[in-house]
Amino acid sequence: MQEMQSFIAQIKNSQTYQRLALLYKLGRDFHGAKTTYELIQELRSTHLTEQQLLTTLRQHQEISQFKQQLTAQVNLGPDEIGLICAYGIGDTYFVCALAQQISAIHGQARIVVVVKPEHSDIPDLFQKHIARKVTLDRTVLAKICDSVDLIREFSHLAPGQLFFAHPRARLGMQLDILGYKEIHLVDLYRVLFSLKPDRPLLQPAVTEAAWASARQRFQEYEFPEKRTVLLSPEATSTGILSETLWQAIAEYFCDRGYKVILLVSPNSYFLLPGLPRVYFPLSEAIPFTELCGTVISLRSGFCDLIATAQTNLVVLYPDQAFHTGTVYTCASLRLMQLSSSAQEIIVSDDTSPEQVLNQLSSSQTATAPTI
Repeated sequence: MQEMQSFIAQIKNSQTYQRLALLYKLGRDFHGAKTTYELIQELRSTHLTEQQLLTTLRQHQEISQFKQQLTAQVNLGPDEIGLICAYGIGDTYFVCALAQQISAIHGQARIVVVVKPEHSDIPDLFQKHIARKVTLDRTVLAKICDSVDLIREFSHLAPGQLFFAHPRARLGMQLDILGYKEIHLVDLYRVLFSLKPDRPLLQPAVTEAAWASARQRFQEYEFPEKRTVLLSPEATSTGILSETLWQAIAEYFCDRGYKVILLVSPNSYFLLPGLPRVYFPLSEAIPFTELCGTVISLRSGFCDLIATAQTNLVVLYPDQAFHTGTVYTCASLRLMQLSSSAQEIIVSDDTSPEQVLNQLSSSQTATAPTI
């Protein structure tokens, strides 16, 4: 650090061409010659002032320091690949479910998954194929998401390296290819990791401890087993559906003797009178929903997580554009082959609750209709 400050002091008192030469040495020693050379070419063409030059230097210094700190925290061995999972439940699930395939094409490298605290249970569903997990504060991971420069720093997939495990790491603006000619989310993750198109996802394995905990929790709530309907009306990446629709669904099942419960975030604005809210950790999601018997959910990462659960799963897809396709074409559980039994319903703006209820009472194996 003292040497870095000395370089900056020299830059402040030098002429423009000298500053550029020192900047090159600074970059070679602290950041990487290739990146700095590109920066020098940009500086020559834009004629940055000394203050602007120093700001740029500070930014590069911060990036270098952040990378060093994160690398030290994860502490990868030479035979370990670190996968940074900084986005949603579904994204983390896809990465973990492809862990075996990623390891196989990198000489059976050990897979280390870096996750947010709230997603730390997801790697446990694939613990036979994930060597270890590292939990970091969500603000640390969010900083990478917000910086193209940081994403670039973690874009090399190889043993001994940290890799930003999201399509943005390689595809950039090509994310808009999602939905084109039936290209879906799992396809993008296979491309991200250079996997063949037919490479399967691992099946999650719930531990006996998670099953026992879920059963105890379910009994404490005093819900009837296989006669409980879990409603999950929230998502972060898709549009919402009206409370009127959810209320109609709740009444439909209540009138038929089911217990209807609500899964929403702790600070949710979403209120349905008379419905109890429930909470369970992600490790218990599969057993808890199997004990319920029926789940009706807005398309979200939660759907990916419970796609293999032995439960009556109904997924509602808002009929809206999503990248080059729609929410359904980009993220259908059936199209992605995450589930062959889920009932999928596309809900447009003019869809009435009665039309949705008619679909709920129809065959559970029908392909997704637009209603």
